[in-house]
Amino acid sequence: MILGGLLCGALTLAFVSCFEYMHLPKVLSIAIGGGIGFVGVDALRSVLLKVIKCRFGVDK
Repeated sequence: MILGGLLCGALTLAFVSCFEYMHLPKVLSIAIGGGIGFVGVDALRSVLLKVIKCRFGVDK
């Protein structure tokens, strides 16, 4: 439970730097962090792994 919260915060901070790099408002990171918290870190991880496996053709 605590680890999920920490990962949610870490992902939100990562999005802040991405938004700064792309010259987007940093306020969007609040919405992204809320979305990650709502969906859950585990669900987000499974979706990203499916996308990566599909994109790079990894069969594992």
